[in-house]
Order: sequence, then structure tokens, then C-alpha cells
Amino acid sequence: MPTIMDAKFAALRAQGFTGAMSDMTLQWLQDAGATSNHVADAWLEMLELQGLPINGQRNGLWYAYLGVLGYTGSINDRELQFWLAGGVLNPVPNLYVNPEFAGGVDDTTPPTAHTAVFNTLGYKFIDNGSGVFTVDINDVVATGRLMLQYSTKVNNPTLTVQNLYRISWDVRATASATFVLATQGITDTTIRTFQNTPALGTWATVSAEFTPDTAAWTCNFRIGVGPTTNQTQRLEVRNPRLVDLGPVSNFSSGFNEGFY
Repeated sequence: MPTIMDAKFAALRAQGFTGAMSDMTLQWLQDAGATSNHVADAWLEMLELQGLPINGQRNGLWYAYLGVLGYTGSINDRELQFWLAGGVLNPVPNLYVNPEFAGGVDDTTPPTAHTAVFNTLGYKFIDNGSGVFTVDINDVVATGRLMLQYSTKVNNPTLTVQNLYRISWDVRATASATFVLATQGITDTTIRTFQNTPALGTWATVSAEFTPDTAAWTCNFRIGVGPTTNQTQRLEVRNPRLVDLGPVSNFSSGFNEGFY
């Protein structure tokens, strides 16, 4: 039986990468979208691009990602299977219903699988040309509130209890960088991380990581302007994602393998 290093070396060579193992690893990570020239940072960038949470530890995230791809056993077992299969990366499936933000009408109808709440601001749908939309909330930068609510239990009733999920949106704020994401109607759900502050003038990701604790769980998310009070802010929203990261226990396993 080949070792992980043997299988990895062969897989990276077969994909056309050259040099020492660390050189090929960095090339492979950058080919998957990482931009850092440091292997440790590039690993985390690659995992984030697959839909994994940015605040996790590399080995726990890698273990979970390999499980999503269908590999089983210990982290060493999973990694060996991965490299023997060719070392090909696949994004974690997006479970978000209507990630295209389709079905909406400017100022009157929110996208399918969403509801609009507060409704004191306008919103428009910007088509990127392929039927995928950016929702532009309050382009006139008035003062008020408009949130799009995603009712997770309604849209995704079969989420697995005690699995870790990450829900996220790409957002760009104008005029104010006050927070733009809130929860509503939480029952039997643990919110494990919460990043709700946008960047001003540039695209950034806001997200929450949560675990349904029992079959009675409910959890709604609201994205937009004015989660708690009126705001003078424009917010563009695109690329919603909901990914299943596997059993929450995977993220406290204490793996000690290094970066290579």
C-alpha cells in the first residue's frame, strides 16, 4: 500500500505540477484559487474557496471536506483515498435554495424562497447576464430598513441534527459599514460563529455557522439594511451559500498533522 506522500507525489505529478513536494503543493493550491505564496495560508484560502469556514483549523477543515467528498476513516485514511483517486478538488455542494436570487421584481417582490421584512427601502435586481442576480438594496441611500429573510427550516427541512452548517453572502456596503446580518426565530439551534460586518466600498463575506441541536430546530437569517433600527446605507448582496460541513465533532478532533 503506498504512503500518503507517495500517493500525493504521484497525483500532483499527474496533474502537471513540478518541483519538490512543497513546490507542487503550492502550485496545486494556487491552481484551486489560493493567492498566498505561503503553503499554510494557501491551504486555508483553498479550503475557504471550497465553502469551508475561514475561522477553522486547517486539519479539522480538511478532514471535514474529505468527508463531504465521500472519503471515510481517520484523516490519514481519507487523505490517502483522496490522493489515490487523483487529488481532484470539488466545491462543497451549495444547499441554499435559489442562490441565483431569481424570481424577484424591483421594489415589490423578493426573490423566490425569501421574504422582505420592514419594507421601508427599495431594492433592485441586477442581472449579471446569466440569470444570476445581485440584489441592490437602497441604491438611493435613503434612511430606513429592508431585510431579506431566509427561513432555513422551511427551505432546508432535512438539515442533519448535530452537523455544522455555514451560511454566507457576499456583500458590498456604501455610506455605512454597520452590521447587515441578523438571526430571527431561533429554537434548538446553536450559533457557533457570526460575522455580520461588511466592508465599505469593497466586496466582503458575511456569514454564520450554526448547528441544529434537535429535530425541533428553527433558525431564520436576515440580510440587508437595518437589522435593528433605521440605517442610511446601501447594500449589494450576491452569491448566497449554505454548506454542510459534517458532524460538528469533526471540528474539535485535535489533528496535529502539519502543512505540506
